[in-house]
Amino acid sequence: MRENTVLIAVLLGDEVLLGLPGDEGPRLEVSLPGDLGPQGIADLMASSARELGPEGAFEKLILVDARELPSRDSEQLISALFQLGFPAITCIPASFAVLLASGMSTGVVVLLGRGLCHVSVFYDGLEISRMTVEECEDAGDIARAAISAIMASGEEGREKAAGHVVVAVLDSPPRHLEEELRAELAKRLRGAGLPTRARVQLVRGREALWRGAQRMAEGASARGPQ
Repeated sequence: MRENTVLIAVLLGDEVLLGLPGDEGPRLEVSLPGDLGPQGIADLMASSARELGPEGAFEKLILVDARELPSRDSEQLISALFQLGFPAITCIPASFAVLLASGMSTGVVVLLGRGLCHVSVFYDGLEISRMTVEECEDAGDIARAAISAIMASGEEGREKAAGHVVVAVLDSPPRHLEEELRAELAKRLRGAGLPTRARVQLVRGREALWRGAQRMAEGASARGPQ
């Protein structure tokens, strides 16, 4: 068996993070020019991977794509990566990678980016609700979006998911956000008739995405989105 069989890649808006299972952090951080299409990104990833292992060394790719792109572009990227010699590719949604990093497969994930708030509700590794809100700038806005996504997820698993909330900030986290969000969530959960003892984690999105990819590479037991 080859020494390096798995490559881990996390795609952000302006760079790709590359490394191997067991790495605490990425070994390579490669800038992505803004005009690169799916084929260009695949070529850049393949050429950069050669710094981590010889050509053909990686039989599997664990890919976390944190960009908001049309599904057509994602399909073209996967196709290009296959053609460049990655015969097995596991693609993980960014929100699920964050949940995996927290050690859970059921919960609510809030991804805070540049002016956007993405909320996903998972039950036993399956995404059962998703919501995107523009200009989600304070704890009240975030809590409102989270409650809306929880309430839209249906009765099964709603209470369990509401008990674990992970907020991943892709930019610099605002001061005191965690405490304010915990209080706002408790108030709104109570108003919705849901448990109010929500465990709220505030994490740096970049690091959480990397840890989630590592957990998947290590064989995380959660089923993952279908």
